[in-house]
Amino acid sequence: MTYSCLISLALGLACAPKPDSGDSDETTATGSIELTPCEGAATPIDATAIAYPIASDLPACSDYESGTGCWDGPPDGSVQVHLTDRTYTCDPAAEYEQCGTWVLSFAIPAEYQAAGLYHLTGPAIRGSAVKFPEPAPDGQCEVASEVFDATLEIVAIDDTGVTGRLCHVQSPLYAGAGIDVEGSFFAPLCD
Repeated sequence: MTYSCLISLALGLACAPKPDSGDSDETTATGSIELTPCEGAATPIDATAIAYPIASDLPACSDYESGTGCWDGPPDGSVQVHLTDRTYTCDPAAEYEQCGTWVLSFAIPAEYQAAGLYHLTGPAIRGSAVKFPEPAPDGQCEVASEVFDATLEIVAIDDTGVTGRLCHVQSPLYAGAGIDVEGSFFAPLCD
């Protein structure tokens, strides 16, 4: 795992794996997975949602470089969306309790910031599900994570935030913990 992902996880933020740079057998702009539209009325997801723009002041890491001094996160101009059972604020210095919480996150690169259907296993947008179980007897909080498998429907995205919906969720991590993230959300955009 790269240094920037470790920092993100330490702060309670999820980080998605870097997309493959190789050829794929994509059949659509959103990947080789056939997208199934969301159906019926959506209920709001019981979570706090927040979005913020990504603008790194570090140079991008090469495919073979890892460690300090480079940024291996989403590309500049992306919008990072978090859904969580915590109370998030736009204050970058805020500290959050990790143990016993969960965070679902995905970054929307600039070229995909439009209404439409996307699959969260990539390659356009990759979701990450993170669960921080209750602390162990030694007080440490372990981290469980997985690539998040769901359809993201972006209804609207503008300078106020991201309005969307998640459906066809396949998350063994969240299902095992009784976390339901299928439904609608509005993530206000921090400035």
